[in-house]
Amino acid sequence: AAARKLLEGGWCPAYRDNTLRPEEPLTRGELAMMAFGWPGVDVRVALIRGERKLPWSDLRPDHPYAGALVLAEEAGCLTAESGHIRPDERVTADEVRQFLSAKVGKAPTQVPGNLTHGDFFLLAAPLL
Repeated sequence: AAARKLLEGGWCPAYRDNTLRPEEPLTRGELAMMAFGWPGVDVRVALIRGERKLPWSDLRPDHPYAGALVLAEEAGCLTAESGHIRPDERVTADEVRQFLSAKVGKAPTQVPGNLTHGDFFLLAAPLL
């Protein structure tokens, strides 16, 4: 139900194969893709064509989450450090609070450590 609410709110809670994986650890790249997946497609195409440049050294333009990560950083949802966006690192509780605050204007006060996709669905859906 929480994933459906995210989907109805314009988020992409499922993987490319349309599966939900609630027990999977949530990474920074996956979080960006959930929130900015659809608009990120055009950015990724521009990156691949060389019409835009990536500001980070740890990501290739053809990475599946590249466009979403660009948009997430531009929106103030994620922050790069020392030229690295770290797409494959697990998202921290502080990053989730920053992300949701910037994206939806609200953030949960309690965020569990070692966040999974399912945890995020349950945290984010009531904020939409």
